[in-house]
Amino acid sequence: MLKHVPNILTVFRIVLVPLFLYLVMREMLFWATAVFATAGITDAIDGQMAKRLNLQSVFGTIVDPIADKILLSSSFIALAVKGYVPLWLALTVVIRDIDMLFVGISMLKRSGRRLSFTPTFLGKLSTDMQIASVLYAMVIGERLTVYLIQALWASTAVIAFLSGLDYTLKEIRARSSGAVIRED
Repeated sequence: MLKHVPNILTVFRIVLVPLFLYLVMREMLFWATAVFATAGITDAIDGQMAKRLNLQSVFGTIVDPIADKILLSSSFIALAVKGYVPLWLALTVVIRDIDMLFVGISMLKRSGRRLSFTPTFLGKLSTDMQIASVLYAMVIGERLTVYLIQALWASTAVIAFLSGLDYTLKEIRARSSGAVIRED
C-alpha cells in the first residue's frame, strides 16, 4: 500500500482543483488559500516520499508535473477572472504550460524509450514564482504595495517565459541531434 501513497497524493491534488476554483469564484479566499496550501503540501510530500523511499513510478513521473500545471494554470485563470491577478500574467503562465505540453507530446512521439521527467532550475523557479504569486494575490492582495506586487508578477511572467523557452529550445536541439532529453 505504501508504494501507492505518492500517486494517491498526486491524484488528490488534481481532485482539489475544482474545490479550489469553486472557493475562488465564490471569493472565499481564506478557504481557497487553505485548499491551495494543502495541494502544495501534498506535492512536497509525494515528491519526498517517492525519492526517499524509492517509490518512483512511471505514473508519478508523468502525472505529478501535469497535476502541478493543472493546479497552477487553473489558479491563474480563476484569479484573473476575479481580478486578483492581471490577465497578461495568467496568459503567460497558461501559454507556457501549453507550450510544455506540446514539447512533452513531441518528446513522447519521437522517443521509443522511457522518458525521465526531471525538473530544471528554471522550471522549479517558475513553479515557485507562480505559487508565490497565487498566494500573494489571495492572502495579501491589495495590502501589498503596488510596485512590489507588480514586480512579483513581472518576475513570474519573465521566469515562466524563460523556462518555457528553455524547454522548447532543448527539444529543438534534441530533435536535431536525435537525443532524448529530460524535462519537467
